Amino acid sequence: MPKIIEQFRVLIYSGDFDAQIPHTGTEEWTRGLGYNESASWHPWYVGAEGASSVAGYAVEYDVPTEFTFLTVKAAGHMVPTFKPAEALAMVTRFVRGEPY
Repeated sequence: MPKIIEQFRVLIYSGDFDAQIPHTGTEEWTRGLGYNESASWHPWYVGAEGASSVAGYAVEYDVPTEFTFLTVKAAGHMVPTFKPAEALAMVTRFVRGEPY
């Protein structure tokens, strides 16, 4: 995984209600890769300016490209099924290179 992370932008995400693969395990795995954080845990938002709500939380790691782990609040294993607006916002920001 480190060779991929150091060459390509990578987004790892988990629903925080995922009972199959809990986000805590994914967080432990991403943290265990040993990269320094460039942005510690912070909320990310979805919605119109002034009416946005917390969609989850993100941590970004200091790598030559981009490596982010984020959670999607109240989403289960199939994030787009549980939280379609948040999933679309998450993927759109990743494709556009926009911050969380």
